[in-house]
Amino acid sequence: MKKIILITIFPVMAGLSFLGYYLLINKQAFIPESSVESLPYTLWAESVNKKDTGSGKSVTINREDKTFQGLNFYNSRHKPESLLIDMDGKVMHRWHGIDHPEDKWYHNGWFVSKVFTNGDIIALRKDSELLKLYWNSKVIWSNRDRFHHDIYLSKSNRIYTLTRADRESGTPVPLLDDYITILNSKGKIEKRISVFDIVKDLIPQQKIDDIREHLKKPETRESMLKLKKEHGYSLDAATPFDIFHTNSISLIEKSIKGCCKKGDLLISVRNLDTIVIYNVEKKKIVWQWGVADIERQHHTRQVKNGHLVLFDNGSSKKRSRILEIDLSTKESVWAYEDKDFFSLNRGSVQKLPNGSFLVTDSNSARAFEVNDDKEIVWEFFNPQYNDDIDEPRRAVIYRMTRLDPASYSPVFKKLFN
Repeated sequence: MKKIILITIFPVMAGLSFLGYYLLINKQAFIPESSVESLPYTLWAESVNKKDTGSGKSVTINREDKTFQGLNFYNSRHKPESLLIDMDGKVMHRWHGIDHPEDKWYHNGWFVSKVFTNGDIIALRKDSELLKLYWNSKVIWSNRDRFHHDIYLSKSNRIYTLTRADRESGTPVPLLDDYITILNSKGKIEKRISVFDIVKDLIPQQKIDDIREHLKKPETRESMLKLKKEHGYSLDAATPFDIFHTNSISLIEKSIKGCCKKGDLLISVRNLDTIVIYNVEKKKIVWQWGVADIERQHHTRQVKNGHLVLFDNGSSKKRSRILEIDLSTKESVWAYEDKDFFSLNRGSVQKLPNGSFLVTDSNSARAFEVNDDKEIVWEFFNPQYNDDIDEPRRAVIYRMTRLDPASYSPVFKKLFN
């Protein structure tokens, strides 16, 4: 794979703006379909699953003797709201925010949310806002920025998330850079780390060429001008500028000899089909894996035994997988796939204390628990629908999390005492 050599391919003079760079190019070009890096997101599942049509039930499988019992926390993509449901699908608690109908759909609803052990939550409005709310939904603080895709709460009470911004200098072409953004418990940004600076040597030359070709199109300039006028930035996701589309950030919580140390950053860079572990102090990638093994992956996390778990979308194969990877060998020690299991984009996985996996099959608006024997022991379909009578669709779920009574005892006490 060809890598970027910044000195030899940097095409513009220092200080030249995105639009200035565009004005150097005046020929329209054809962009191959493969160069469009971001796949489209939608609010609604492709079809309504028929398993529970007419039953009125959202939970279609519940093997109580085999499941890990707890509460399930999730939010639909179409509204600013998070729900806590029991194992039968009953809503136990609801957090809600302010509706923003004047915003685009991906700004209005909560993209992802995270619950604290005391019942407070953090919610993310994509490309717009990060906010913290009390159990009663009263807003504690709000921070406006281009937040996207993930929220990770560290044991030091810091919030790790992702933002993005136009990258104007130090790159071979204009591009949309992602930033690992660290906030304190009050919602103030303490630090940003550029994903470009971390993975620039891993970028295939083809992605740079795709941007150059994209800049030759008249409609590109029009879109850049419109975005700048309306939102203050020129480059958007779901375009060739979106080289990285980073979708997962967390910390290594268990050191693995020869691989990583506790506190290193674990980063999933979707559009490079790559997972990296980055040591901030050394400013060095200490572990990387993914190319030719996974495709458009989501929600990479280290689990208690030190392994990684992730949702491998398998977008071109149209077949998704859940993988558990040994960091030392980079080999899969457990995998789940099924002919009916496929989410083109999005998706998440959580390894539960009993060894099972809670999987969010996002584009089917479905979540399920699969045990070590690869038996589905719990299954849930989002009961929230759109308003189309002729063609009803379920609301997409980005991520579901199972809350266990031991770790979230304050939440359980609020509900059951």
